[in-house]
Amino acid sequence: MERQNKGSMVIRILVGALFLTAQVLPAAQQAVPATTEVQVAGESAAPKLDELAEVEVSGRRLAEAIAKAEEEFFSIFNELNKDDRYDTHCVYLQLDSDSRIQSRVCIPGFVADAMAEWAPFKARCQPPQENTYGPGGAEFSCLDRNHDGRLSLEEASARTELAAVFFDVDADHDFKLSPQEFPTDLPAPAIYQPPPPQLVLMEGSAAWYKHMTDVTNSDPRLKKMADHLGDMYYKLASAQREYSKMQDELRAQRLAERKCAGPTSPRMAAAPCKSN
Repeated sequence: MERQNKGSMVIRILVGALFLTAQVLPAAQQAVPATTEVQVAGESAAPKLDELAEVEVSGRRLAEAIAKAEEEFFSIFNELNKDDRYDTHCVYLQLDSDSRIQSRVCIPGFVADAMAEWAPFKARCQPPQENTYGPGGAEFSCLDRNHDGRLSLEEASARTELAAVFFDVDADHDFKLSPQEFPTDLPAPAIYQPPPPQLVLMEGSAAWYKHMTDVTNSDPRLKKMADHLGDMYYKLASAQREYSKMQDELRAQRLAERKCAGPTSPRMAAAPCKSN
């Protein structure tokens, strides 16, 4: 029963990872600035910094081991799987447009197909787009490729219906469209609109979970590998919690030392806090 529960937990994690899409431990780009920030706290922070580095290195090695184990798991899974929709491959994707950090996600074929179909459609900024702010909303933001808050005719041309009325709605005749000039009654394009990958995943996750469970339980190798992955996921989550806790403690220590030092100037040297 315990082995079956572990395997089930692993499959839930793999399926849920596409919703969470976040690395468990900070990548190098995240960890270095955080550590640098604390280094100025003083010599008393040095032991904690050493412990933090050890946890980070340990976690990174564990993440690498998990990536290797996932590759081995899905290599066998894909051989046994008879439904191409559920062939699964793990990749690194940039999920946050404001960050260069990539997250590792394991994607089944039906989601990969949906992503490939959706990408060029989204690039054309076709509706419906969520109206997240003000006139024009997300559609305006999508078309505004250079993010200057105005649409040129070239940018508007990605939306044929907008390009056709561009000069009619350009009220101040500056050859640019502001969010206020963006028309809200554009006709919908007469083209096929693919479903968003998030919707495809939401609707197909239950079937993917069941299929993964059936295939995993059909082969002793996969069941054993799923158990091993479950143990590693647990250790990595524990390392993440420890890492976050140590970072919080170091930041608190740094803040306390700054308060102890008080205001400094060329004429006044900082005095350390005295213990009670």
